[in-house]
Amino acid sequence: TSSRSSISFFSSAARSRHLQSSSACISLGHSRGLLPRGASISAAMSALSFPMLEGSTFVSVDDCLEALQASVSSSSVGTGTATHDGPKLVFVDGSWYHRGDRNGRLEFEDGPRVAGARHIDMDDIAAHPDLFPDLNPKGLPQMLPPARLFAAFMDECGIANSDHVIIYGKDGCVFTPRIWFLFRSMGHDPSKIHLMQGPFEEWEAKGGSVESGRTMVPQAADLDLGREPSYRPADAKNVVGMEDILEVLDEGRSMAEGDTLILDPRGSTFSRGHMPGAIHIPYSSLVERDNALKFKPKEELLRIFQDAGVAANTDKRIICSCGSGVSACHLVAALEECGRDVWSDDRKTVIYDGSWAEFGFDPEVPDKYRVSSE
Repeated sequence: TSSRSSISFFSSAARSRHLQSSSACISLGHSRGLLPRGASISAAMSALSFPMLEGSTFVSVDDCLEALQASVSSSSVGTGTATHDGPKLVFVDGSWYHRGDRNGRLEFEDGPRVAGARHIDMDDIAAHPDLFPDLNPKGLPQMLPPARLFAAFMDECGIANSDHVIIYGKDGCVFTPRIWFLFRSMGHDPSKIHLMQGPFEEWEAKGGSVESGRTMVPQAADLDLGREPSYRPADAKNVVGMEDILEVLDEGRSMAEGDTLILDPRGSTFSRGHMPGAIHIPYSSLVERDNALKFKPKEELLRIFQDAGVAANTDKRIICSCGSGVSACHLVAALEECGRDVWSDDRKTVIYDGSWAEFGFDPEVPDKYRVSSE
């Protein structure tokens, strides 16, 4: 395993390499008017507030460009060094691919990428059974990480609780909402976590600052989990386990009669096996056909839920389950966009993190609770 200093963005050696690799994009930003002369990328990301982002989960690429412009226009810019007293604007690449040979981490490391961005690999920043066998004895994929791992990774990436975080992905990536949910579940300020509604390629085409050159992404196995973190996380919220699902199904009531709805956003795999009464709302129906990183307008999302028999603001508890807890996050983001209060009651709107990867194969689940539509 590589030493921590050799892979970290923010160890002194890695910081130097990362800033050196940003020199080309700084020049590009200067030439396009996005960065003042003498401003570094890190300084350019420091600002007091971002009104075009505040409180919005879905933000356009133009909104993100405006936020960068606002940050470089702030009084903190021009010193050539970052300031850490106020909130920063941080871009996080959440590219992850569930099919094919593409690897989001490796593509990020090779570049190009948003200048100064970080990357979160949902396979790595997770309760991986190799690192946390007690937390994940079944070896389930992409399980939410323990708070101490998330905090250590935030510190390694230089992300503070007060920072505005814009999550983006490359064309062909679908599942950035999982990284959005990760931040929300771990207690980051809900008004400061944003999903860029468009791919990296659109950002680049519109003149957003981009860097190339090799960098390295920190890995969970190299982080010091015993050190007191600067970032203050919460234990994962808005999450339930298999016992919660069994409790709902054991009541023997239909979704219409009961006080809980189970929503499932999977694609074709839904018909191969799902929970009885689960309401099928494919995640692909929630996003634009030609842009999988852009959610449909609120009015269309409301209609999609209504057509499925779901009122976004229902008093019923909503459990979102999918294959492994990833695409379920599309449903949470869409429900919030439709006006559902997701975060004030962390038991009212939840994801089942183990999802079908656990429920579909665990011997404790009665066969009658596995329904096939094929």
